[in-house]
Amino acid sequence: MPAINDENEGALGSFCKLIRQQPQLTIQGYNGLSMFFRNNTQLFMEAKFTTDEDHKFLHKLARETGSGEQAWQKAGVDHCDDKQHRLIKKQKKKEKKAQENSDWHRLDKLAGFPGKGQPGTGPDGNLCTLVKPVPPERVARLPACD
Repeated sequence: MPAINDENEGALGSFCKLIRQQPQLTIQGYNGLSMFFRNNTQLFMEAKFTTDEDHKFLHKLARETGSGEQAWQKAGVDHCDDKQHRLIKKQKKKEKKAQENSDWHRLDKLAGFPGKGQPGTGPDGNLCTLVKPVPPERVARLPACD
């Protein structure tokens, strides 16, 4: 245990303490709170904002300008969604290519099957039944049937 407690006395220490108490608080919220207390904003507001119109104007101005935090969070979510969609698309493309490059699929193409049903089987379910004749140069590349 250190002899002094310096890490908890600065701005970072204050931030760490507040985050432990309010984990949902953002950095922007922490900055607003710290400025409010350090600049004695409450005393200033009590002295200068005396009517309800002043308070309404201030609230309206805050709503119009906004904090930008929601837009920042939305941009982050959109980025994650786009990344996820790209990964899914890439995976589907990879699976489709693997399916096209499979031995059964190539056999179906060579044999002239339309690609329906079980891979590598003819209309009667037999592996070696061909729908149409295969040219002799392609027959050499077909696996042998038992």
